[in-house]
Amino acid sequence: MNKKVDVIINVYGKPYQTLVTLKSLMAHSSSHVDKIYLIEEANQPHPIDIKMIINEFDNVIHYKPHYFNFVKKHKPNKFSEPKYRLSLRYQFGIENSNKNFVFITHNDVLYKADVIGYMLQNIDQHVGVGELGQCWNCPMHKASLCSPSQFKDFNYTLEEIENAYLKFPPDRNLPIDTARPFPLPECRLNEWFCLINNEINKKETAIGSLIPPFGTHINGTDTAVEWFRQMYLKGYSFKNLELSNYAVHAYFSKNGNGHSSLFSTDKYTMEELEAKKYLENHFQLYTKPQFTFLQHFSNFIKTKMKA
Repeated sequence: MNKKVDVIINVYGKPYQTLVTLKSLMAHSSSHVDKIYLIEEANQPHPIDIKMIINEFDNVIHYKPHYFNFVKKHKPNKFSEPKYRLSLRYQFGIENSNKNFVFITHNDVLYKADVIGYMLQNIDQHVGVGELGQCWNCPMHKASLCSPSQFKDFNYTLEEIENAYLKFPPDRNLPIDTARPFPLPECRLNEWFCLINNEINKKETAIGSLIPPFGTHINGTDTAVEWFRQMYLKGYSFKNLELSNYAVHAYFSKNGNGHSSLFSTDKYTMEELEAKKYLENHFQLYTKPQFTFLQHFSNFIKTKMKA
């Protein structure tokens, strides 16, 4: 079995944080990596210089999708259309990789150790390994009845689940499937960093399959939730890993929420400045980065104000 993996990363803003993500990942896990599929989203929250990232590596395959399908609710009836399907998050890398395993990462992660090597040691017969569940949103977790480490032993009745939902109303109003309640609406393989068996994944999510692609949002849920549920119900297993010693998601965010910075100019700028400083202090770069974002962004704002 080919134990080299391909890395898949979608870039939506945060060029300097993207560089920290890839530089730190390769510093620890480069021996396991063949290609990096760098997917530049069709729309961007702020102007970015994608070449600044690409030029730092000799194994990048760059792709810019036709549509902007980042985290919107997707349309399953369009999954058979190549341009639409390849605009789903991570999908270009998933379909084009020839490796048995792909490593998926957000572009705002700091890697502290060989996370890919650790995941390869634990993948075994599982279809995916990483951190399981958005449990902070889930009533079962708030009721102390479930956690990522307890996922494989979940054995509660629908009545017990509904009682927990009544006692601790969910943060997001996602419906429970009363016929097959588990996995619950907040159960998933968290895609901020995870390893999936892509040989199995591509077979099960091929065009026409009942299982949607990994990066989809369906029925108001989050990324990969419906994929996770359908793979689990078909009999595939997942393994939760404790990864705090290997990686930190949203490392430069003061509240641990990297997504929120996309909607705050001040927060976005602060995080990018911190990432640039980190790059200069910790990595040898082929090209000395200039913080051109500030000038680009200034011009971007001026253009918006005139519109």
